[in-house]
Amino acid sequence: MRKLKCILIGILSLGVVIPVPVLGSWVQADRATSDIELRRITNDGSMAFLQAAINVQQSIRLLDSGKIMEAKSNGLGTIGDFKMASGKFAEAIDRVKKSPNLQKELNDFLSKVKYPEKATQLGIPPSSPLWVTLERIAKEQGAIGLFGEAANRARSKSDLAASFFGKVGTEKHSSIEGAKLLVQIGADLVFGGYVSAIFTKE
Repeated sequence: MRKLKCILIGILSLGVVIPVPVLGSWVQADRATSDIELRRITNDGSMAFLQAAINVQQSIRLLDSGKIMEAKSNGLGTIGDFKMASGKFAEAIDRVKKSPNLQKELNDFLSKVKYPEKATQLGIPPSSPLWVTLERIAKEQGAIGLFGEAANRARSKSDLAASFFGKVGTEKHSSIEGAKLLVQIGADLVFGGYVSAIFTKE
């Protein structure tokens, strides 16, 4: 598992930098299960999402440097990575659904997580809206719910990347849309880091 302490998502067109703390990696469950295949699937999904996030930022930098077509080509290339990430977490859901033992193993793990203490370890208030939402999903829907949220977020970024980079070099290009993409990726990185932390033993 990659140890990502901080990923900086720079919203270059607005001159703003958002520090995004990410512990562990992006929605990886390898500390909560002995299932080697599920660990591989979530690792592949994690790496695909993180690679796409990095390439989006690089593409924005190319765009700000005036390298329009290179930025467009590189940016459009992130669509496949986001789709791969979404597909991997959909695959993870299918694997868990097909194995009652695996589903029980993961949900038993989640039921034993001390969410307020875990939030404190992460340096966030236990009442943080995102943390509260993740705790509710984990308790009510289990691992399938968390993987489903990951798949949806990755799929949404694929659509946003296609919309933004598809317009680069045309009259419809909007820097605000690029900023929106970066802001949402930043939020997704926090989400994925929190989920990985939830799946990590004390």
